Amino acid sequence: MPQCQEITRQAPQLINFLCPDCKNHFTKVLECLDEANVVYTLNPYMVRGLDYYTRTVFELWPLALEGKEDLSSGQTALAGGGRYDTLVESLGGRETPAAGVSYGLERIVNEIKIQKAKVSRSQGPQVFFAQIGESAARQALRIFNDLQKQGIKIAENLAKTSLKSQMKIANEMGVKLTLILGQQETKEKTIIIRDMKTGNQEKVDVDKLAKELKERLK
Repeated sequence: MPQCQEITRQAPQLINFLCPDCKNHFTKVLECLDEANVVYTLNPYMVRGLDYYTRTVFELWPLALEGKEDLSSGQTALAGGGRYDTLVESLGGRETPAAGVSYGLERIVNEIKIQKAKVSRSQGPQVFFAQIGESAARQALRIFNDLQKQGIKIAENLAKTSLKSQMKIANEMGVKLTLILGQQETKEKTIIIRDMKTGNQEKVDVDKLAKELKERLK
């Protein structure tokens, strides 16, 4: 109802009353989105239909053809989700941080038709992205997105922090190349390319990475 909406707009916003831990967590979420060049809009009135969510919740909306967010057209979100760090424990399991998202497949298919987007058959990744350290993980988001946009089949596991565990995943995937980004590389604006067959490694400038990968993956 319009009256309720007006009262809601005048009410204090929860985002201004976060505890220090939640505020710090939310700030890091926004920093990661900015680093990855993800377009987003803060909505202090968003709620999800289930009460087990903790901290951040989100929805994914289609972009209008002119490149602006289409949040006022009466459309429904394509996907939605969030964190639920206490759910597993509340069901009798051990403490397990978690996050998830659900998609509306029919809405996505319809949006693909509206946008006249090209859909290619999915192939396994040829490149794995390994990162070491918090600053490297943030920069990895942007580089990863840029490479995806240029058509490079790439995978990552940002939940892993040790290089050994990430290299194990890369081996299991059978990728041809692994990118390694550490603290030193972030300062130098370089990245290590490792040939998984020969074990040879080479540092290249991040700005030249996409071109270098395309040459090696021919």
